[in-house]
Amino acid sequence: MMLNNIWLKTYITLVETKSFTKTADLLAMTQPGVSQHLQKLESYCGQALIKRYGKAFEITEQGKLVYDYALSTFKGQIDLLEQLSFDDKHSGVCRIACSGANALSLYEKLIAQQVKLPKLVCELEIAPNERILEHIQQGSIDLGIVNHYSADKGFSATRLSHEKISVVMAKAWQGTITSFDDLCQRGFINHPDGKHYLSMVFTQLDKHPSSMELMPVSGYINQLNQILLPVSKGLGFTVLPQVAIAHSPFKDVLCEFELPKPILQSRYLVKKYQRDLPARFDSVIDLISEHFDGSSDVLFK
Repeated sequence: MMLNNIWLKTYITLVETKSFTKTADLLAMTQPGVSQHLQKLESYCGQALIKRYGKAFEITEQGKLVYDYALSTFKGQIDLLEQLSFDDKHSGVCRIACSGANALSLYEKLIAQQVKLPKLVCELEIAPNERILEHIQQGSIDLGIVNHYSADKGFSATRLSHEKISVVMAKAWQGTITSFDDLCQRGFINHPDGKHYLSMVFTQLDKHPSSMELMPVSGYINQLNQILLPVSKGLGFTVLPQVAIAHSPFKDVLCEFELPKPILQSRYLVKKYQRDLPARFDSVIDLISEHFDGSSDVLFK
């Protein structure tokens, strides 16, 4: 048998009024009814909750614990009902995840939004594509910006603008690199998404994927803001979203290797399919869509 909330409510009133008569009047009960609720609560707890002194009483130590528990139980119920009925578009937590490259420009916008609306808390997590999708499915992330998603995994996606993928090298190499094959011989600075971006370059240039494995790798780093440091020192080239160059402290000594045509990667704003997000997400979604020049093309897959 579960602890009866009606008994707890009677007990809270009894403790606060210190009177069986007043408790009965407030709860529209009889005094024997109040006594019966108290007896049932004491029987359930296996402890005496009050100690009588004639017509008066004091609560026992066990009674204080039950009283505190009863208060917290009813407060939790009240808080829950308030949360269920209260959807303030200017307050609450918005959990967002994206790649490090997208975060470079987006985070500043989110902070500016929070400055205007201090009760709107934007939590931004940097994560790879697949982890973002996993977190959305698990419910630990509300919105994600990804480059690809599976159509049968239960996501609602809004298409954002493409991001340009660039081959980056030291500016000092200009005039000395005659072809992409020549560039490959200088070595590749790898990173978590390095081989993925590099494969896009190989596909555009009609190069066999197996030749990518033969290319010398001259470094690896998993911190986005450090990937271009060895590149700036002429230790190798890398492939990154163009925005990473624009935000790099080494941009003045870097340049792009020109490809026959730009490489554009798709970008989507995704959430869990059929999940209705609270009103506070409206302004955040508008901000993200405007920042990445999102279209009204909403894909339900």
